[in-house]
Amino acid sequence: MYHPKRGGIEQGKVQLWIELYEPSRPHPLPIDITPQLPKPYELRLIVWNTADVLLNERNIFGTEMSDIYVKCWLQEFTEAQYTDVHYRSLTGEGNFNWRMVFPFRYSPADGMLVLRRRKAFYEQYDTELKYPPVLTVQIWDNDSFSADDFLGTVDLNLTQLPVPASTADACTLAQSLSLTGSGSGTGGNGALNLFVRRRVRGWFPVHGNIASNIDTCDQERQYDGISLTGKIELELEILSEEDATQNPVGVGRKPPQHLPEPLRPEVSFNWLQQPAKTFNKLLWPRVRKSFIWIGITLLLCLVVYGLVINMPTVFMVRSFEQRQSTASSFSGKS
Repeated sequence: MYHPKRGGIEQGKVQLWIELYEPSRPHPLPIDITPQLPKPYELRLIVWNTADVLLNERNIFGTEMSDIYVKCWLQEFTEAQYTDVHYRSLTGEGNFNWRMVFPFRYSPADGMLVLRRRKAFYEQYDTELKYPPVLTVQIWDNDSFSADDFLGTVDLNLTQLPVPASTADACTLAQSLSLTGSGSGTGGNGALNLFVRRRVRGWFPVHGNIASNIDTCDQERQYDGISLTGKIELELEILSEEDATQNPVGVGRKPPQHLPEPLRPEVSFNWLQQPAKTFNKLLWPRVRKSFIWIGITLLLCLVVYGLVINMPTVFMVRSFEQRQSTASSFSGKS
C-alpha cells in the first residue's frame, strides 16, 4: 500500500482472499472466516532433579562444586520463575521438587502463544503479539558476591516435544533437540504434542558452550560443538482454564497439592546465613585431626615446660630437707 503524499514509501500490506464466480452458475455456500479466538491454558511445570550438572567452582579446599538453581520462562524473559538453590552440589546432582505455573493464551489455528499488550505507553490500543510455544529452561550457578554463572539451557517446543528419557543415564544430547533456541526439534519421529498428550515426565539434556569437567570427546555429550552440561528431570502438564480452576495447585512447594521437601545432603545450606553450621559441617571434619594433633603437642609442651620450671625447686626443697635432717641428727648426738 502506498500514499500519494509519500511517494515510493510503503505504508503497509493487505492480505486478500478473492473469489470470482460466473453469474449463470451456482455459487458455493459462504465460508465462515471469523478468526478463532485464542484459548486460555495453564502450563504446570515441576522441576524434580538435576544430574551431571557442570561443576563451575572450587571451594576453599579445592573441591569442585556448584550452587545449582533453575530458571524457566514461557512467553517473555521478564516473567521468568526460579527454584530455590541447591547449595554445594559435589556431583552435579540437584534436588528441588519445585512447581511453576504459567498461564497463557494459545491459538490452535496458528500454533502460537498470543499476548496482548501495549508496545509503548503512548499507544491507545493493545498490540497482539504471537510467540511460538517454547518453554526455556536454564540451569545457573548461584554466587553471593558476583554475578551468577550460566551453566546450560534447553528450549522445549510444547507442540514438538522430544520424547524424554526415563532415567538420567539414558539421557543424551541428540539431534532431535534444538540447539538454536527455536524450539525442540523439527517435529520428527517420536515428537510429542503436549496439547494432545497433556502430561509428560522425564529427563531432558541441557547444553551449553562452557568448557566443563566432562569428557567432551564423548559423542553422546557433544553435538555440533555444543556440550552436554547437565540433565534435568521435568514434569510438564497443560490444562484448560476450566480444569485448572477446578484443580488448583500451589507454586513452589506450597499447598494446595504441596510437593514434599527434597532430600538434600546435610552440607546443602547457605554458609552466610548459618556460620555455626558451616563450621560444624564443613570446616570441623577437615581440620579436626589437625586440631587434635595441635592440642596434643601443646599439652606435651606444657608438661615439659612445667617440668623444666619446677625441677630446680624440687631439688632445692629436697636438699634443704636433707640438710635439716642431718643437722637434727648431729644435735641429738651431742
